[in-house]
Amino acid sequence: MSLLLLLLLFLLTRRQASPAPTLDLGPDFTIQIGGAGTATGVINYTTNLVIATRTWLVASGPPGHTASFANTGPLQGSVTVNMAGPYTIRLTIRDAEGVEATDTVSLTVSPAPPDSVPPVLTLGPNPTATIQGGIATAELTYTVTGNPTHTISWTSPPKVTIALVAPGRLRLTSAIAGIYPVLVTATNSAGINSKSATFTVVAVPLPTVNLGPDIARQFVGGVGSIQLTYTWTPPGATLGPRHWTVIGGNPANIQVLDGPPGQATVNFLAPGVYEVELEVPIA
Repeated sequence: MSLLLLLLLFLLTRRQASPAPTLDLGPDFTIQIGGAGTATGVINYTTNLVIATRTWLVASGPPGHTASFANTGPLQGSVTVNMAGPYTIRLTIRDAEGVEATDTVSLTVSPAPPDSVPPVLTLGPNPTATIQGGIATAELTYTVTGNPTHTISWTSPPKVTIALVAPGRLRLTSAIAGIYPVLVTATNSAGINSKSATFTVVAVPLPTVNLGPDIARQFVGGVGSIQLTYTWTPPGATLGPRHWTVIGGNPANIQVLDGPPGQATVNFLAPGVYEVELEVPIA
């Protein structure tokens, strides 16, 4: 017997002795949508291959579903889906030599159970905001306890706009000063829970300057002088360039000399009634 014939017989004997690749995903099973709106199932399987790669996929499922898979053990995986309905899960495995095996398992996902109690809604502090750049913005926080399955809705006057920033946070905006009622409602299949809050919108006060009370002095000839002091709001604001104007009396007989912020000197050359005005930007 030739060497080539012996080699062919040896390879044929090895191939006949190797068992066919097998993969068993186990029995069909059922899981239920939970409070987070998803369902996760664990699949334990058996195989006679030494696994090099694993490929999971949803062979069929309800329209619009999403699914994610994880390899959670040497012979275990998990699948997470977001919708109730029937699914067919397929796993394909390969060993280092490229030999593969495939199996499917049927998964039934049932809807979440009905809510047993209404949600418990708690609101955070009443928000207050000052109009800046033409708009006031604040956040109203809330928490919902009890059954976590719920929807949030709200009502407010037309002058207030409300948007959901994230679970537990509502953004309130308005361009008009006032105190506005806000009603927040949490709803599930067992009932509703509503709580009220107020949104206070404060206008930025206009800056003012106060030259104080009228001043009377007796003119004795020559040049008379008065030290003028004044205040402004908001306190601590910075004054820009001051501009003084004589709006009453003969401007030829009076002179205003600007001093440090809050002070000025008024000189007058003749008796009379004079009125001065100060115009100043306040930042």
